Amino acid sequence: MSRNTISGGTASTRILGWPVELEVELGSGGRFALTADRLESLTTLLNAAEGVSLASAEAHSKADLVRVCLTVEAVDPYDAFDRVCVLVRDRVSHAGLGPAVLVGARAGTTRPAAGWRMG
Repeated sequence: MSRNTISGGTASTRILGWPVELEVELGSGGRFALTADRLESLTTLLNAAEGVSLASAEAHSKADLVRVCLTVEAVDPYDAFDRVCVLVRDRVSHAGLGPAVLVGARAGTTRPAAGWRMG
């Protein structure tokens, strides 16, 4: 029995909350578009997505990078990364931060803080 299934007459998949951290590089013009209001908008958009909780976004001070931490409901870590990568790229664009390139992804080691923070 794997940790994602429940024993019984029929095996059913168990949905868990997986913490994920991503680093996203903003495309051209991203440096000028990166404001506290847009980071707050990104956090709001991520928290509003189905199956997402505890999203936060923070800017790195010397680069056009944004670190996004969130917890997503998924059946396993692979499913979590698949969902998060597509979601974050879409929401970064909708928040007015321009095109984004995923430059790093890892499993979150701690629960992300809710809210946003600059630098």
